Amino acid sequence: MILALGYAKCHSTRAIPALTWEKTMKSKPRLAARAMLIDPESRLLLLKGRDSTLPDSQHWWFTVGGGINKKETPEDALRREVLEETGLLVSPFHKTPFSRTFSFTFEGRLHLQHESYFFAQVHSFTPVSLSFTPIEKRSLIGHRWWSLEELKQTQEAIHPRQLWAWLEYLLKSHSVH
Repeated sequence: MILALGYAKCHSTRAIPALTWEKTMKSKPRLAARAMLIDPESRLLLLKGRDSTLPDSQHWWFTVGGGINKKETPEDALRREVLEETGLLVSPFHKTPFSRTFSFTFEGRLHLQHESYFFAQVHSFTPVSLSFTPIEKRSLIGHRWWSLEELKQTQEAIHPRQLWAWLEYLLKSHSVH
């Protein structure tokens, strides 16, 4: 299994008190499942986000997905999240060897999260939001299909940073046709 550990670039310029940092780092990470949705042109769908509490914050791009609720499998969480965030019902999802545990600040709070990555082959489509949560309504500001070359060359913030290498691995390993 390939495990990518690291700390995400903080999107907040606010200082996080040391006690908050220490408490968060000792806590159990929030579990999340992320979907690498790949179309027939081998492009990856990413969402564009921002921290709505910081008017001058930069945006970043990330995969569809989110937290795993109690009694949900990662695949169940992905089906729910993908449907909520894109309007597409996807099945099946395939496990990748990729995961990461990282910390980040968002809306003034420090978070510790462990993400497992899955992929699904989908048709090209324009995402629609069926049931954004209030926080998603404030923070999600767009979407885009990215080619491998675009991911390799962009200067924009992509999370995780090694996402291009993960896509390349899936495309070369024939996991994706």
